[in-house]
Amino acid sequence: ALGDAALDVSRTVGWFTTTYPVVLDLRHGPQQRQRQLVEVKETLHRVPNKGLGYGVLTYLAGRKEVAGPPAELTFNYLGDFGAVPGGGEAAGAAAPFTFSEESSGREVSPQHGRTSLLDVSGLVVGGQLSLMVSYDAGRFSAATMQQLMTAYAQELEALLDELAQEHTAQLTPVDLTFKGLSIEQLQQLNEML
Repeated sequence: ALGDAALDVSRTVGWFTTTYPVVLDLRHGPQQRQRQLVEVKETLHRVPNKGLGYGVLTYLAGRKEVAGPPAELTFNYLGDFGAVPGGGEAAGAAAPFTFSEESSGREVSPQHGRTSLLDVSGLVVGGQLSLMVSYDAGRFSAATMQQLMTAYAQELEALLDELAQEHTAQLTPVDLTFKGLSIEQLQQLNEML
């Protein structure tokens, strides 16, 4: 807890992640992959302060638990770890750090318990996306998780194939300074050009 004087994080290695709920509108689905991608992008970019205020408000309201049903899925994009600060990698300089092949051990104590049924973490290293999936083994089998990841990879590849055929960059409302613009209004403006 924020006000717990006994909580000592001075020897903590890593970073704290902001957790907040997001409801995604998935009505477009695989029939309109690009439109679905834009909808998700718009939703995530419109979360105020990248969700930082959610935990603070929950704490200030005196709640120990988040209101509403527990999350069934958590997603954490850790970032792009391929770029060297200052553009050194692009200039041919060696990266100051590389990823070890050695096991780093458990990242979370086994006593901590699960916060959701399915946890997905992603990062980019050397231009390649890697996804790590953690799941409740009491609810899902390894075979089910493998089927899920295979289906995910197929959908992602289909989306990338579609995007590779595009010849122009597509702006979405959050790319512009006027945040009150809808996707439909932006499409109408583009058609007028």
